Amino acid sequence: MEELHIGLDDFDSYNGGCTTHLATFLSYALMVRYGAKLLDLPHLVRLNPSIPWKTRGNGAVAIHVAVPSSLVDEVVNYVVSFAKRYSQVFRGPDQEPGIAIVVGDVPRGLSGLYHLAVSDYVAIDYVLELIRKFSGRVLVFGKRGIVGALAALSWWLDGRDHTYELLVYRVPSSRGPRRCIDESSVLGFDARHRDCTFNTLDYTRDDRPRILIAPHGPDPVLYGVRGDCLGDILAALKEIRCCEPIDAWAVFRTNQGTDDHAVARRVSELKPFRTGRVSLTIAQPPVAVPGGHVVFTACDSTGCIRLAFFRQTGLNRVASRLIPGDRISVIGSVKLWDDGLPTFHVEKLYVESLAKLCVELPPICPICGASMESLGRGKGYRCRRCGFRTKDVSKRRACLPRLVSRGLYAPPPSAMKHLTKPPSRIGREKLYIRRIPLDLGSPYLNVRDVEGLLQALQA
Repeated sequence: MEELHIGLDDFDSYNGGCTTHLATFLSYALMVRYGAKLLDLPHLVRLNPSIPWKTRGNGAVAIHVAVPSSLVDEVVNYVVSFAKRYSQVFRGPDQEPGIAIVVGDVPRGLSGLYHLAVSDYVAIDYVLELIRKFSGRVLVFGKRGIVGALAALSWWLDGRDHTYELLVYRVPSSRGPRRCIDESSVLGFDARHRDCTFNTLDYTRDDRPRILIAPHGPDPVLYGVRGDCLGDILAALKEIRCCEPIDAWAVFRTNQGTDDHAVARRVSELKPFRTGRVSLTIAQPPVAVPGGHVVFTACDSTGCIRLAFFRQTGLNRVASRLIPGDRISVIGSVKLWDDGLPTFHVEKLYVESLAKLCVELPPICPICGASMESLGRGKGYRCRRCGFRTKDVSKRRACLPRLVSRGLYAPPPSAMKHLTKPPSRIGREKLYIRRIPLDLGSPYLNVRDVEGLLQALQA
């Protein structure tokens, strides 16, 4: 048996295409047609969320299989043909899908590409130069998508902390924006499995919980459940009731909810499209801007940068209560605003220490205890109540209570990015990946009809 590592990216489209959908059906087809064994769950790898030409969720997918050595060339041709047919059916504007295939072990020289692609801009020329070093072991097909496809393969080497997502797919005839899912069953599922799943519901926004597992567009996903425990997310198949047919499902190993993009940086290292975590001291008071957002400037020893806290995250309320001298750490990404200034879009906030908020107040009248008022520079003070005048008093200094506490502030689940680690995952980080081989009959991947997929979608 020979290992084949297949990376896919940019097959998402607003016409119904989805890279994970393609990967699910392709994985199953390889098992049925060629007796392939999946070396692990398929990998859903989210990449840098600040790249302007990213796909909807900026997620690439990697499939790691073993196939009979005599069939390697045939399998490679089948993978490319299958993916191209899928892309043609769901062709959308600005779509530049890419495929990367490694025959044999994933080269150690690819290590590091994932960490670069999840936190920075990666030029396609850089990736092509990297590929040339491996003398035909890495095959690529397509355009811009090969960057994400190869980065997804790199996660095979670089992945540590991870979560899982069960993705359930609709039949081709169900392509409208509304999903038919029983809401009460989702509430019950979350109540039973909340300790080991995350971002199923948002309890913070409305009078009633908001369901987050179902997308709203024309893509083929019926729902997706994320978590740390395989048994809990698989339970969704039995416990979440759907009133439309299910075409397939697959459990993906993912980097979602890991904060892998939160690379420690200094201000001098920040530039547009780069993500990171920065420790700063607030230099200017917060300013509210149109839309309810809050901005201020903060600095470290290497420079200063403008921070933006958006209303949708709820972090604007905390940011408005901070003052110069407060020390914070922020996770997010740098965008270039219309005024030409790079601005750090904050996704998560840690308040590390609080400065004292002290003010000067008028002196107290020694006769009646009322507040006094100034008569002008050098002229002393007069009591507002009894009229007593004197120059023998001075202003008093009072420190006010702060309306914010030290600690972590995260957005509600409905405003979290895919990579953002929810507070419930803190302390649950995994230190290594234990591979889970799959073959036909595995509970982690099932497809109703592989060969009929593209024909039904084209009909």
